[in-house]
Amino acid sequence: MTVYVDTSVVLRILFHEPNLVAVWGRWNKAYSSALWRVEALRTVDRLHLATALSIREIENVDLLLTHDSRLATAARSLGFEVMGIDQ
Repeated sequence: MTVYVDTSVVLRILFHEPNLVAVWGRWNKAYSSALWRVEALRTVDRLHLATALSIREIENVDLLLTHDSRLATAARSLGFEVMGIDQ
């Protein structure tokens, strides 16, 4: 069987989410977009920031440490002090 795999299918596997596709890993050949990596990294970046925001709801976060410039920009826009990107 030859399949095309969307990023959402792979992320569901990586994040151990329910309702996985029944044919996962049972193919002979799989294709995906060259954009898969970009889409996956954007999702992961949003999950990091979402986690920091969740923690900030119950406890003060003094610094968000990252070397990722996109994450730093997003975090600063939400009021986090960021360290690690300019060093």
